[in-house]
Amino acid sequence: MRILLPGALVALLIGIVALKGASTQDDDRRAVEATIQSFEQAVQDFDLDKANSLLAPGAQWIESSPPAKLDDFEWPRIKRLEAAGVRIAFRLRDFHARVQGDAAWTTLTLEGTFSSNTPEGKKLLQPTPERCSYQADTVNCHATFVESEVLIRTPRGWRIALGHTSELPRP
Repeated sequence: MRILLPGALVALLIGIVALKGASTQDDDRRAVEATIQSFEQAVQDFDLDKANSLLAPGAQWIESSPPAKLDDFEWPRIKRLEAAGVRIAFRLRDFHARVQGDAAWTTLTLEGTFSSNTPEGKKLLQPTPERCSYQADTVNCHATFVESEVLIRTPRGWRIALGHTSELPRP
């Protein structure tokens, strides 16, 4: 009986340590997902200062291009959409995150709706029958994207170091 008690105690301690490790892993995954959701919300809200605050220094993005800073290609396009009165609505789904130490890898599907009732906005959206529909004088264009990001843990939390976005063809 005396031999069983220390063995049970060791097994209990191992179980507690394993649960703590799983809890930490879950906390990290939730924090990574929150970073991605905040980033996508900031883009949707045209809050580029917030979006930039969620990027690691020197972060790069791949979107039909070699890796580049978002300032070089995406933010000017987003600013034009905002100035033209385009509204963006994103819905994230199929989010997966893997955390290992101070690095995380994510994949997700992003459903995007881009709407405008201004002539400038409609021109920028380049409406096509397979992507867009009209409701009164508003055009609504839909696109589905797949994204993957690599995040790093920083003293300020998880930050996106590398992202990749591809638009899926319409079914």
